[in-house]
Amino acid sequence: LSEAQTGYIAGFIDGEGCLSIYKHKRICGHGSFNVTMRVTNTDESILYTLQEWTGLGRIGKRSPRKEFLYRKEQWEWTLNPSAIRELLPLIIPYLQIKRHAAELIIEFLGYKARTRGRHVTQMEIARCERIVENIRGLNKRAVPNNTKVIV
Repeated sequence: LSEAQTGYIAGFIDGEGCLSIYKHKRICGHGSFNVTMRVTNTDESILYTLQEWTGLGRIGKRSPRKEFLYRKEQWEWTLNPSAIRELLPLIIPYLQIKRHAAELIIEFLGYKARTRGRHVTQMEIARCERIVENIRGLNKRAVPNNTKVIV
């Protein structure tokens, strides 16, 4: 990626993107976490451009919510954890709004990679849950930039 492309992608993610961690509870009581990055737009072609530049993710049509049925069609560029792990470190220097969320996601993904295949302690689970709560707080609508973060 050129510096201009990297900055453009970061700006687009700042404005139209969503970085999320979801916790899935299983029947046996243990949970697992899923990390996603999505960028939604009504202009399908720009999402294909971002995908072409990065070679990452997939693009699909987004189903409208009932209250927004009469809006324009929306498209979504979705990245899985391995693609996120590849892209975020490149764009973090250019992110403004979502920089802290991106740093937390990278920390979380690095942590997941280090703990794969071994027993995870309660302290490690608690740290993951704090990261998830921080991401939730950062993703709330109408939250000022000086939102307090749980450490």
